[in-house]
Amino acid sequence: MDQVLKKGRSIRTLLSAGPDADLSTAKNFDIFGFDPRGVNNTEPFFACQPNALERALFDLENEAIGLLDTSEASFDAHWTRQRIVAESCSKRIIDAGFGEYMTTADVARDIAHIFEKHGQWRQKETERLLTESLAQPPDDADVVRERLQYNPSKEAIRYWGFSYGIF
Repeated sequence: MDQVLKKGRSIRTLLSAGPDADLSTAKNFDIFGFDPRGVNNTEPFFACQPNALERALFDLENEAIGLLDTSEASFDAHWTRQRIVAESCSKRIIDAGFGEYMTTADVARDIAHIFEKHGQWRQKETERLLTESLAQPPDDADVVRERLQYNPSKEAIRYWGFSYGIF
C-alpha cells in the first residue's frame, strides 16, 4: 500500500485519508454536492414566490410579526402564514405540471443513482490507476482492488443535507 501511496496524489486520494494511512487505517470518503430537483441550478427551476418583490414582502411581513418565541400571537401568525404558503406552493407546482417529479422520494432516488454510478466509476478508475499508471502494480494490488470493490450491500450513504424549503 505504501508503494501505491507514493506513486501519485490521485491514487492517494482514492485510497486513503493521507500519506501516513495504511490498509488498517485508510478510509475513503467521497463528498458530493448537488441541488435537488427544482432548486438553485436545476431545470426546470421552481420557486414558491415567483419574484424577488414578493419574497421581500413576505420577509418584511415576517419581521413585523416578530420572532417565533416573542409571543403566542407571533407563533400562531407564523404558523398560519407558513401553512398558507405551503398549500399555495403545492398548488402552483402541481399546476405547473412538474410537481410530481420534485418529491423527496425523487431526490432520494437521485442520490442513490449518483452513489451507484460513482461506485462503478470508482471501481473502474481504481483498476485503471493500478494497471495503467504504474509501471508495475504493487504487491498488494489485489488487496487494494478488493478493498475498493463496489458492493452496494457493504457501502452506506452518509447524507448531510439541508432543507430546500418552500421558497
